[in-house]
Amino acid sequence: MTPNASPMGQVILGFRSLLVKIAVFVVMASMLAWILGGTLWPKTAVRVVGEPVEVDGVRWVLVDQIGGPLDRATFGLARLDERGRPVEIWPKAEDMTPAWRDAIAPVASPDGSTGAVAYAIAGDWRVLVIDDGTVEDWRSHGEAYRIVEVADRWEAARAIERFARDGSIGQFEAGAASDATAADAGSDGD
Repeated sequence: MTPNASPMGQVILGFRSLLVKIAVFVVMASMLAWILGGTLWPKTAVRVVGEPVEVDGVRWVLVDQIGGPLDRATFGLARLDERGRPVEIWPKAEDMTPAWRDAIAPVASPDGSTGAVAYAIAGDWRVLVIDDGTVEDWRSHGEAYRIVEVADRWEAARAIERFARDGSIGQFEAGAASDATAADAGSDGD
């Protein structure tokens, strides 16, 4: 019996052969995905919806996202960078909650110092009024935004239209400002 014919040598050769085959498979699959215009590791697809609005010197826009762990579609609010690409999207499709099932594009107050966007989570409509700050501020500090619950999409559209006209939400704001933030954090939107 020769030293190269040992059972352990055969096992090592088998593993080496398997590793080479796996490497060739991954390279070929990556090339095929690239040729077809995709990737082996899918990304969340983000599309801008509507026109951006400038609030306190920052451009905001509504985005539609498809992706995440459940490969679902959800809306979100994003800041645009200097090239016009969406960054700081909130909520992200990768997040399990909250999921914006429907939304109305953001508007700015007449003086441009504040903005508002309307969205629906599990059928409940809310209007998010952005006073200042970034998306991270919204999630961690209650003073950078206000959330006002409204009855339905029609009332949300009316509130957004009024906000764009005179900077207030009107009748909905009087005592209706709620701590819907806790409901947003605990709702999965399904």
